[in-house]
Amino acid sequence: MATYLAGSDAKVARGLLVSITLSVTHVTIAIIIAAVSLPLVSIALGSVVRRCCRRMSTAACSG
Repeated sequence: MATYLAGSDAKVARGLLVSITLSVTHVTIAIIIAAVSLPLVSIALGSVVRRCCRRMSTAACSG
């Protein structure tokens, strides 16, 4: 973006508008990715925790 603005004859206001637009887009996409991936991470970690708890309870019961 800096190269684009340095090479163009855009005014500071235009550069600020482009900067804000790109920042908002970046944050929005990051939030969407996090929101979509959260259930997958929860499922993956939940299955690991359940597996560990099962192993621990089995070991505790047999010993």
